[in-house]
Amino acid sequence: MADEDLEPAETLGKEELSSKELAARRLYRVDKLLSLYKDEYWHLMEELRHRHAEYAAAHGQAGYKAKRAPGNPARPVEEAWGERAGRGAGAEVPTFSDCEEEVLGMETAGAPGEDELRARAEAWDARAALLARLEEGAGASSSRDMDRAGALAALVGRRARFYVRQPAVTVGRKGGDTDVDLGLEGDAGRVSREQAFVALGPDGVFRVRNVGRQEMHVNGQALPRGHEAALPHLGLVEVGGLSLLFLVNRGAVQRALLRSRPRPEDPAL
Repeated sequence: MADEDLEPAETLGKEELSSKELAARRLYRVDKLLSLYKDEYWHLMEELRHRHAEYAAAHGQAGYKAKRAPGNPARPVEEAWGERAGRGAGAEVPTFSDCEEEVLGMETAGAPGEDELRARAEAWDARAALLARLEEGAGASSSRDMDRAGALAALVGRRARFYVRQPAVTVGRKGGDTDVDLGLEGDAGRVSREQAFVALGPDGVFRVRNVGRQEMHVNGQALPRGHEAALPHLGLVEVGGLSLLFLVNRGAVQRALLRSRPRPEDPAL
């Protein structure tokens, strides 16, 4: 792991940093982490493309031929998506369903082979230590942000960040008795007014109960109405077409648990 992987040029080799330089270093590391995540996402899409080509070779493409543009050239999924989005390689990363549609519309000829996928995976593994350092730093920054907000946790979407300041909160949309209004994240028309109840247990684990009419998903697992599931740090919550990441402020949680424990009675005088 090279120093320049963790430091911008203006702070490289410095032992003492100004507030501006410290902010620049943190931003540099967040950008680096985002770049790594994007690389891995596109690698997964190339693997999907490879598996689709395998399936098409074995079973044909019935049901998808009409959707595929004639002569759609074989090129990386990232390039194809960027061209369609009109922003080139810098286009915003699409949702998985959008990417899947893109892959199904591409020619299967020229899809990456097993050797190429293996080389991509090995390159990713070689950056595991760097990724761990960057994730550790990002986690610390998130905890500092939540500390400033007096939050035990946060639900983070593409547009909004919802701080969980109490041990128990309700999640839903405007019009209900809710602490977290998902309408601030996007179209919440398919979210119940009172959709979920999130609570911190005495064991330090957050749990979410679906109390709304809409089915939810936690880390890809369905959570029907009336059911409950553990909500871990970096847990993905999906409901009504909205996706949010759950971040836990572990330090604040530990402090809250200590405050909630009964104190031993003072010894008799």
